[in-house]
Amino acid sequence: MSGRRPDRAVARVLFADHLPFLLLVWAAYAVAVAGVTIGMAAFGTVGASVWDRAAALLRWLALGYGAHLTYTLLPSFVAHGRTRREFSVQATAFLVVAVAVLAALMALGYALEAVAYRAMAWPQELSPERLYDSSGQVPLIVLTFVVVFAVWTVAGALLAAGFYRDDGSALLAIPVALLMVTLAGIGVGYGGLPLADRLLGIDGDGLGMPGVALAAGAFVLAVALTWALVRDLPVRTRPR
Repeated sequence: MSGRRPDRAVARVLFADHLPFLLLVWAAYAVAVAGVTIGMAAFGTVGASVWDRAAALLRWLALGYGAHLTYTLLPSFVAHGRTRREFSVQATAFLVVAVAVLAALMALGYALEAVAYRAMAWPQELSPERLYDSSGQVPLIVLTFVVVFAVWTVAGALLAAGFYRDDGSALLAIPVALLMVTLAGIGVGYGGLPLADRLLGIDGDGLGMPGVALAAGAFVLAVALTWALVRDLPVRTRPR
């Protein structure tokens, strides 16, 4: 994940090194959720989907990964001869594929959990604000996580670009990134940030397809603003 071979094409590094890493993160999440579920069953009762409740934590991993792309990998590739445009285009293409793969795996997790819960006669209750209300609504689950992972990753990239560039850009990036993830939360019912939701009077319920369009607009805006910050981003040389 550290971009050890920046002489290779950006997309090749991301697909060969980063996609397997992200799959391992998902696998670790799956193991952790299974462990929590077993613990709840051993010491109490399981009355709702643990997979669904815990998935909100993955937003923060997406945010951190987006920040890593911009703050660490972009300067490394540029210092080794790749252009900022080349990195941005190929990294965005990679994110489209990676987000789709991970969103499909999240839907698979719901399905596997449903099988286990059915065998144990546990209710797989999902959070009521979701766009979907059962683990069988695979297209809606995939759509939800595509939105969540895409917006939070680009929000992380935007924040990192702002902080890498200068203090003024950082001050601009913070409220914009906050707005992006909040709009995504409004759109698909996967929560923005609790403080922002309270300030805006958001009840957390997804808005359906209009909300997805709203979240898509937030994603496009975040990509455009990130590019505006990185298109001439000065690369700092680090002393050896």
